[in-house]
Amino acid sequence: MDYRFLNMAYIYAILAILPLMQESLCAELYFLASKQVEIPEPTATFLTKADVMQANKYMLGLTAETPLTWAIEGDVFRRPRALAVVSVINGKALSNLSPSGYVVSTDGEDFNHEELVNNKVFSDEGQEWILMQNAMLEGSQIASDAQNTLLGIQVKTKSEPLRQEIENLYKIAESISKSKVARTRNTPTIFIINVNGLPAAEQELSENGYKLAIDELENAIRHLISVLRNTYNDRVIAELITESKSEIKKRQKRQKNGPKSPSDRIMKLRKDLNVYQFTPTSYPATFGIFLIVSIALSLTVLFVAVGLWNMDPGKDSIIYRMVTTRMKKD
Repeated sequence: MDYRFLNMAYIYAILAILPLMQESLCAELYFLASKQVEIPEPTATFLTKADVMQANKYMLGLTAETPLTWAIEGDVFRRPRALAVVSVINGKALSNLSPSGYVVSTDGEDFNHEELVNNKVFSDEGQEWILMQNAMLEGSQIASDAQNTLLGIQVKTKSEPLRQEIENLYKIAESISKSKVARTRNTPTIFIINVNGLPAAEQELSENGYKLAIDELENAIRHLISVLRNTYNDRVIAELITESKSEIKKRQKRQKNGPKSPSDRIMKLRKDLNVYQFTPTSYPATFGIFLIVSIALSLTVLFVAVGLWNMDPGKDSIIYRMVTTRMKKD
């Protein structure tokens, strides 16, 4: 009986620790708009940051490789015309946007969504994109239009960083709804939106003020998604990624104490694994080519040497005259 009680206590302890592990080590991914593609139901299987990045590239047509652990189906001839990725720190407080999501393992690294706007596939076709970072907007023509948009909605949140971010969400929506460029471009439009103001708002505002700020942020995100769906005729993928502030701090600490550049990280891995030189993937093919060429040259030299050794030159040949020439006597 005691053993059974201990086993039950152990199970309950594990179940109590799992949410803490999930909050500190992982992010969560929610699809707010995905009519254009069919995605699997959320399961207990962890997804990786690389799976999410690969899925976004596949849905936009930037690659033909699908994620290994995530099956995505869709019409290859009707790709999404826009991708919106909204990342919110402490975004788990946004409980009214989506009922369930995917657990994503970040492996201690940031989501590098910026590479979607730095790709070279659509560089010559004037791709439209917006990046919101630290409450600042940058990007193509639609980003410039958003910066110059006069906002007709009053945001009541008193926390300055969060209020600026919410206002930017409405400005982006207003810019998209009036933009002719966004409607006529054949290339997908990329929206990378990072909302970092919730932790500061939680510290600065009262409980009621913080709830009001959450409601305003949810309404702004919901409004932006609605405008995108109307503008692009539902051919839009909208994602919400939430991360805890504690995980962000741990990640920044690891990055501060770890290698500074990709080359430094590679050298550290080589040192830890006792790898002195990486073998290229083309080594077997290169070795085979050199082997065949070496054998062919060796056989050629051998055949020429045997041929010359067994050759019987005639009396009229130059070789015979040179070999048999005798010096004349005076």
